[in-house]
Amino acid sequence: YNGSPLGSFRVQVGGLGMYETLVFPNPMRKTHRVTRIYFHLLSSIAGGHLRITDLNGRTVLRLDLAQPGVVQTNAPGVPPGSIGTGTHQDSTTWNYVEWDGRDQAGGAVSNGVYLYELQIKGRDGKTQRKRDKVVVMR
Repeated sequence: YNGSPLGSFRVQVGGLGMYETLVFPNPMRKTHRVTRIYFHLLSSIAGGHLRITDLNGRTVLRLDLAQPGVVQTNAPGVPPGSIGTGTHQDSTTWNYVEWDGRDQAGGAVSNGVYLYELQIKGRDGKTQRKRDKVVVMR
């Protein structure tokens, strides 16, 4: 190589390209109004869901990402809740879904560990999932 710079490459398998998913704040404490599940996208999406379950596998909350206002972004000029806000994102632009620590009926969940599944469906019909945990400590 004789001092020549080496190149770097990002390899993407599939077309959707969801990457760098994180939850913040985690743990979710009494002082936090919501916790957000942040993610980057390399292409637009057709829908999907966020599902929160307890450790026994019971669904606590399920949000449809195609519903207006569920998927939000910090990208300038993009209307909140727009599906497909990931097109042409850079590393500073995030999509996110908020969870306020409540179940489907609107009641506050108990302290503990919960599992989330973020499933995103691309316009080509392919899906991509991210599963991880979020802790509630009030």
